[in-house]
Amino acid sequence: MKARLLAVPLAASLVVLAPGLARAQSTCDDVAQKAADQAKANGLSPLQVDRAYGAALLQCKGVKDPSLAAVAAAVNLDYARLARLFLANRLTTVAYLQRVQDRSAKLRIARRDPAYRAAFVTGDTDGDLVPDDRDKCDDTPELAPTGRDGCPGTPPPVRAPNDDVMARARRAFKNVALVSNPACAEAPVPDRPMPLHQGFLRPDGNIAHHFFGMAVSRVRNLPAGCPAFYQFNFRFSDRADATWPVSKLIQVTFADKETADSGPTVDARRIFKVFQADTSQRPDLALERLAARLIQRCLQA
Repeated sequence: MKARLLAVPLAASLVVLAPGLARAQSTCDDVAQKAADQAKANGLSPLQVDRAYGAALLQCKGVKDPSLAAVAAAVNLDYARLARLFLANRLTTVAYLQRVQDRSAKLRIARRDPAYRAAFVTGDTDGDLVPDDRDKCDDTPELAPTGRDGCPGTPPPVRAPNDDVMARARRAFKNVALVSNPACAEAPVPDRPMPLHQGFLRPDGNIAHHFFGMAVSRVRNLPAGCPAFYQFNFRFSDRADATWPVSKLIQVTFADKETADSGPTVDARRIFKVFQADTSQRPDLALERLAARLIQRCLQA
């Protein structure tokens, strides 16, 4: 029986195999994380580190031109930053659409013009996606739209929803909640947690106390008030019980504050436990892990 664990804090991921000894697989996330680590080691800014991560990820996913990957990664990162600011009510609808339009236009230029994207790789000091060698205004405010010369101007008009459309939208989404933490509006891409230990534990004879535990390194690069969430995907396959599906995916998510670690390593790691009494898919995970353990023992016998 095999189980595959995918540990993800927000947007980063790592794959390991279980049960037995955990074995890291080489993934595009691994490649991107190495690029980010190298950028940090070189003393680059958090924004540049995030761009390095995104560019390496795109190249691993099939973007063959490194300079195009660099521009696309910067645009994708700005899209995400703008969305967070908009959800946090720090950008109006018009301001948001103008900035998205600006980023999209510059990506189109980079796709058509190899010289433009090659120049971008050599430098974009103010982060406006205009290469330094053609940027006549090198101190553009962050995320502000600019012309091709890199200078702020009057953005082209955008077709923003009118008040009546927005009122209908508010009525339609009255019972829909978008989860947004204003403290995370300008947070960097979270560091990826590394799996440390995992296993099914039985501290005593009471089955209610039995749990599956996972220890991972702590995400530490988020600002105060912006907690990390740790998502684990478990895939069970090749199960001996014919009454179960051939493969089953169980996903569980923990908030940073749910850690069970209170020892001296609490600042460096997080420990999460799944009990059979837990809600959602957590008890399924505990039962699956127990079943895997029992079947493994039977096969060994």
